[in-house]
Amino acid sequence: MSLSTQSMLKLIRCVIPLESWETVLSSVVSLEAGVTAYDARDIDRSRRGVYRGYEYQVALPAMVMEIMTDDSWVCEIIAAIQNAHTFNPAGSRVIEILPVHESYRIRDGFMDAP
Repeated sequence: MSLSTQSMLKLIRCVIPLESWETVLSSVVSLEAGVTAYDARDIDRSRRGVYRGYEYQVALPAMVMEIMTDDSWVCEIIAAIQNAHTFNPAGSRVIEILPVHESYRIRDGFMDAP
C-alpha cells in the first residue's frame, strides 16, 4: 500500500488555559478520542512582574492535551477544542498537528505503523 492511499496518524497537541481544560477534555472525550493530559507553565512574554527591583516573566498555569488520531478525525477534534475553549487573551495558547510515522508500546513492544 502506498503512503498516498494509506491514512496517516496525527498527534494533536494543544496548550490550553487551566480554567477551561475540563470543558475541552469533556468535549474531546465525547468524540471517543484517547487523551493524555499533563500540566505545564506557559510563559507570557507581555506580562512581567517585579520583585524587589528585579523584573521577571510570569509563568501562567496551563494544561497540555495530546490526542493521537486518524486523519479523518482531525477536523472534528479541532472544532471540538475550539468550541469548548473559553477565550483568555493572556498567554500564547496553541494547537499543533504533528504527523506520526510509527508508535511503539514500551510494555509489550507492539509497533503501530500506519
